[in-house]
Amino acid sequence: SSTNLEHNVVLAAGKSPAGILLGIDGKPAEGVTVYLLGPMEQGYLSKEGIINAYQVGDESRCVTDAEGKFKLASKIGEAEIFAATKDGFVRALAKDLPQNIQLKPYGKVRGRLVKNGKPVAEAEVDLGWERDFSRDHPHIGMHGTLTDEDGRFEMGTVPAGRLKVTRRDKSGPGGGWSNIEIKRFESLPSATVDLGAWSWGASIDHLATDGDTREVAALGTRVGNDDYPRTAAARTLGR
Repeated sequence: SSTNLEHNVVLAAGKSPAGILLGIDGKPAEGVTVYLLGPMEQGYLSKEGIINAYQVGDESRCVTDAEGKFKLASKIGEAEIFAATKDGFVRALAKDLPQNIQLKPYGKVRGRLVKNGKPVAEAEVDLGWERDFSRDHPHIGMHGTLTDEDGRFEMGTVPAGRLKVTRRDKSGPGGGWSNIEIKRFESLPSATVDLGAWSWGASIDHLATDGDTREVAALGTRVGNDDYPRTAAARTLGR
């Protein structure tokens, strides 16, 4: 004889990410678009402080109400919350989302590119996160700029966090380019990071900061115990 067994299976609904968005002044931020991006989903932060998400539906975004409240549908995998205005930016893991998340003011980063002792003008440099694109995480690209005739560049709208500056190498075929890392750094709210002068493509570079010049190893590698240039504010407080 045969026995027919019936099973009732109930799938637990994922917790919908919800909370209150605060502005840089600590007050509820009304009318700000909040995004929830999952693995492999991408967006872009412009120099105007606007996030554009690529090929995501309305379920991936919502606009905060008068009390700064937002609520989004849950996603599978390691999803993150992103929000930005012209004044600040915030990102947070959806699974560990606190009740309140607050926009942090942008900082700035500046530096100079030289080659054989001469400035590199009109070089394209880009801002990026320390963590590269991965299939396991969402990714937000960021804006860039051109060096001036003296090889100098400066970018605002720099989110707080561990970031890097890259230059574009257009030596590839078909008009494409690859991004060559210049330097990793840590950005703090409302602070300016000075990366100093970096030689183009050399294996040993010199970092000039506030009048100091010190040899550092190849681009992107560790120098002693100092992986990240300190902000101008931190240097003012002492080394």
